[in-house]
Amino acid sequence: MVIASMGLAHIPGSIIWGYLADRTRRCRFIIISTLAMQSILILLLTKASGILDILLLSILIGFLGSALPPVEDILIAEGSSRYKWSDEARSYGFVSEVGDLSGIAIGAILLTFYEHRLLLYLCGLLILSSAIASLVSVEDPIFMVERKIVRLERCIEWAGRLSAILEYQDECGENASGLTLLKARIDSSRSTIYFGSGTIAFTMATDLVFTFISVYLCQKLLIPESIVFVILLLNEVGSIAGYMWFKDVFDTYGSYTSLKLSAFIRAILVFMLIPCGYLPHIAASILDTAILAIIGVFYTLFALSSRTIRMEIIPEGWMGLYACITKIGSITSMAVGGLIIAQYGFDYLFMMAGILFIVSCILFHFS
Repeated sequence: MVIASMGLAHIPGSIIWGYLADRTRRCRFIIISTLAMQSILILLLTKASGILDILLLSILIGFLGSALPPVEDILIAEGSSRYKWSDEARSYGFVSEVGDLSGIAIGAILLTFYEHRLLLYLCGLLILSSAIASLVSVEDPIFMVERKIVRLERCIEWAGRLSAILEYQDECGENASGLTLLKARIDSSRSTIYFGSGTIAFTMATDLVFTFISVYLCQKLLIPESIVFVILLLNEVGSIAGYMWFKDVFDTYGSYTSLKLSAFIRAILVFMLIPCGYLPHIAASILDTAILAIIGVFYTLFALSSRTIRMEIIPEGWMGLYACITKIGSITSMAVGGLIIAQYGFDYLFMMAGILFIVSCILFHFS
C-alpha cells in the first residue's frame, strides 16, 4: 500500500514539476525546496504512530520525489550541447548507480546491527545534504533553446525526407503512393507515441522481474537471503560496469539502435531464467547470478538511449511525461505480477516479462 501510494503520487507530480521547471526555469529552486521538504517528511516518518500517518507521509514524499527526474533531464538538456548529451547522461548515470549501490550496501549493514528508525534518520540527513550541495553546485539554465533547436532540426529533416519521397512519386507515378503515405504518417508525434508505449512495456517487463526476483531466489531456488542480497548487488555492479563498457557501442550505433538492442538482449536473458529453475541448486544459483548481472549491464544502454531520445522528442512543458509513464508501468506490473505468480507461477511471470521486452523492442523500432 505504501509503495503503491508513493507511485500514484509520482504520476501527477512528474507532470506538474516538469511543467513548472520548463515554464519558470527555476530548476535550482525546485530541486532544493523539494529535497529539503523530503528530508523533513522522512524524519517525521520516525514519529508516525499508525498506517494512516505512514500513508499520508509517503504520498507527500512520492509527490515531492517526482520533481527530480524531469528537472535533471532539463538541466542536462539545456546545460550542454546536444552533442554532449550522451556524455553528460553517462556521467550522471554512473554517479547515480554508484549512489544506489552504496545505499543498498550501507542500508544492509546498518540493518544488521540497528533498527529501521536509525536508517530513516540517516536517509533524512543524506537528502538534506543533497539539498545543501544543490544550493552550491546547481545553476539554472540561462536559455532554454537546445531542445527547440533539436526539434527544429528533426522537423527540417522530416520535411526533406518527405520532399524526396514526393519527388520520387512524381517520377514513378502511382507505384510509390503507398510508400509515400507510410513515410508521411511517421512524424514526430507518432514517434513520441511509439517511444512512450515501448517505454511502458520495457518498464513493466523490468519490474515484473525485479519486484519478485528476491522471492523467486529465496522460495523456488532456496538461496539464503544473504546470498540473494549479494546477487542483487551484482546486478547493480553490472549497471555501473555498463556505463564504462558501452561508450563505444552507444556512440557507434546511436540512441535508437542501442534502445532496441537493450530490449532484445534483456528478452533473451529473461527467457533463460525459466530453464534455470529446473537445474541443480548450485548450477541454478550461478547461472541466475550471471544472468541478472548481465541484465544490469544492458540496462545501461536503455538508460542512456532513453534519456537522449526523450530530451529530443518530448515537447516543452511535458518533460515529466516520461517519469509518469514509467510509474504507470511499474504500478501495473506490480499488480499483474502478483496475480501471475499466485495463479500460474514464476515461469509464466518470466515468460510475460520476456514477451513485453520483445514488444518494447518492436515499438522502439517504429519510434
